[in-house]
Amino acid sequence: MKKLIVLILVTAISLHVYALDNSTISSWAESEITLALDYKLLKDVNAFSDYGAQITRLQMCGLIVDTYELMRGKPCGEPVAENIFTDTNDRRVLQAAELKIVFGDQFGAFEPLRVITREEAAVMLTRLLNMCDIDCELDIVDVEDTLGEYLDADLVSYWAINDIAFMIRSGYMVGTDMRILSPKGNITIEQSVILLTRVYLKNNPEFSFDGEEIIADLPPEVSNEIILPRADDGTYATNNRAEIFTEGEITSREEAEAQMVEIVIDVWNIDANGEKYPAKRYITVHKNMAARFQAVFDEIFNGPEKFPIKNVGGFSWRTGRLTRLSEHNTGTAVDINWEENYCIYSDGSIVGKYYKPGEDPYSIVRGGDVWNAFVKYGFTWGGDAWRKTRDYMHFSYFGT
Repeated sequence: MKKLIVLILVTAISLHVYALDNSTISSWAESEITLALDYKLLKDVNAFSDYGAQITRLQMCGLIVDTYELMRGKPCGEPVAENIFTDTNDRRVLQAAELKIVFGDQFGAFEPLRVITREEAAVMLTRLLNMCDIDCELDIVDVEDTLGEYLDADLVSYWAINDIAFMIRSGYMVGTDMRILSPKGNITIEQSVILLTRVYLKNNPEFSFDGEEIIADLPPEVSNEIILPRADDGTYATNNRAEIFTEGEITSREEAEAQMVEIVIDVWNIDANGEKYPAKRYITVHKNMAARFQAVFDEIFNGPEKFPIKNVGGFSWRTGRLTRLSEHNTGTAVDINWEENYCIYSDGSIVGKYYKPGEDPYSIVRGGDVWNAFVKYGFTWGGDAWRKTRDYMHFSYFGT
């Protein structure tokens, strides 16, 4: 499966061009790693040997102190307090401790090589913001409203409740899935770099803001959410079949139909005069995928392209040589505008009429609103997923 290559677009902000020759950087992270380099939040692309590795307390301290210095516009200076830790004398750790961003345990140990959790990262980032005179305190109603959206909110440690709610409410963090926080899960180096880049940009006086949204001229790839990380084979690492098929794998049409629901989506269409107008479409999908599909199509509808959707299909029980692989059988895939986004199989057979991206408005463009929305929510596009078959109409959650 091909890896996604995100292009840095030319905007009003002057971005340098870096050779991201570090092969450990995921393709989905390239644009924001470039931003981090451009703003000197990351001083050297080779500062880390493996960007996909889980970040340690020591490494996070280095990134946070660097970000603090940029936000304050001055260096921290050498630590003046006596070293309070028994297991490290690292300068950045001591500076972070002096800023009251990190602490040791009751025995004076810092555990510099211990990897941090998502909730620990949230706490460290809100402490960073506090030291930059940014109030991160939420009232109890806001905390409950924010965390109440997540199924595993009760796993958040009491000392991290306000901080993780603030990070989510402010748009810096989202769950690892639509309603899963994974507070005890770990965070990678590249995710940490991206988080700190967003913290810096959102609180940089060079930019203007409207509520929670950045309205400066940033590349469109820069959003306020963490993109789901990909595994080595290019598929999304967080796409767990057990989380979707909670009643077990689907083996028959009867089992499938019992787990499907119909959702209504807003779409754009084109009238006889070539004008776009809003319409609605109905799709049958797996019940545990309904919210995700709804979010995808909401983003497409609200996107600047106003991409027109003439037809869209989800669940369809199919038999034949590809039955075992078809995600239409499980309600985890959709086909969009199939006549204008044909499928070409390895044997030369074709489903649909043609594929004319940039020419026909119904053809899906790689990097366009449709592609961006599906990829953001963990889907794979059939247009570049496999070596031989090209299925331009098809988006699937498990890559088949």
